[in-house]
Amino acid sequence: MNLTKQIKLYFSDSKRQKNNFLQSLPTLKDVEELGKGLANINYLLTFVDGSKFIMRFNFWKDKDWYAGNIISIKNEYRVLSFLEKSTITPKVYFVDASKKIFPFEFLIEEYISHDDMKVDFDFPGVVRSLKKLHKTKITDEAKKVFRKDANSKKKIELYNERLKSIQSKKNNEIERIFFEKKEVYSKYINTIKNCLSGDSIIHHDPFPENFLHKDFWYLIDWQTAVIGNPMHDVANLLMDFIYQFTLGRKLRDKEKDLILRTYYGEKVDLSKKKKLADSLLPVYYVDLFLFLLYKEAELKKQGFSKPLFLFLQKRLQHGRSIILKKEEILFWFKEMEDRLLNN
Repeated sequence: MNLTKQIKLYFSDSKRQKNNFLQSLPTLKDVEELGKGLANINYLLTFVDGSKFIMRFNFWKDKDWYAGNIISIKNEYRVLSFLEKSTITPKVYFVDASKKIFPFEFLIEEYISHDDMKVDFDFPGVVRSLKKLHKTKITDEAKKVFRKDANSKKKIELYNERLKSIQSKKNNEIERIFFEKKEVYSKYINTIKNCLSGDSIIHHDPFPENFLHKDFWYLIDWQTAVIGNPMHDVANLLMDFIYQFTLGRKLRDKEKDLILRTYYGEKVDLSKKKKLADSLLPVYYVDLFLFLLYKEAELKKQGFSKPLFLFLQKRLQHGRSIILKKEEILFWFKEMEDRLLNN
């Protein structure tokens, strides 16, 4: 049985609705798959009274691409509950991590009725939403909800762990580079370890697809949120790949300047902030390259249905076609090597 049919059956059986929120819902009218990522499937639920919600399943319980934290719907529910008053997140209503009825963990959250505006039409608005998040007070409760970002030791461990997943391909032209350059990565991570920690709540995946515009910009997909350095979110916004993947182009220099000026103010020393962001970009790219190889290696082991497997395979191939090229990989390792020489 596919998920759409399971969802319809789930909401048609009133005996299953033991939760107050679920009991309050009218009859389900329609279920529509909105989209998938590398770990989640989102469905739009429409009820007979016109109300709409998102039902979000986590089908690949794996470590995230940067910090190596386990992706968890239950943790995402706690994050969204904590941030509800921030007004930049969807409200969340229900979570079920038992997998007794569905094969995957899921949550139900608010559907943001958004327009079609893309982030490159309003970078100042995008940056203001991130800045609002970063100003969230770190309370004792926040420390219980949010995990800490990866430190240098954890980053190196994650790199080596992913090398093990591609061990069988270590003699291939692309994979071999990561084995040959692992000491470069370790040394470089230790030179920027002071940038890896911080005391702000950060999203850690400000991909253009994770911003929705209504009257302002909402952020969705909170599975990677941690307590860390807010510069990570800013530097991620300067990463060309995320725009190549979603908008089909790189950022212009004036757009990068606009992002930095909006976040830090008109009097900001742009060269200083660019230098800091530039020091993080080699890590993001190398992590992303290795993550794509790791995911490709692990995909066949998951036992996914053929349609889901083919979707993930195609998405990974798209990422590979954009940046997973020998010259691109060597460029970012060379950036690390040059910076090590200049330290």
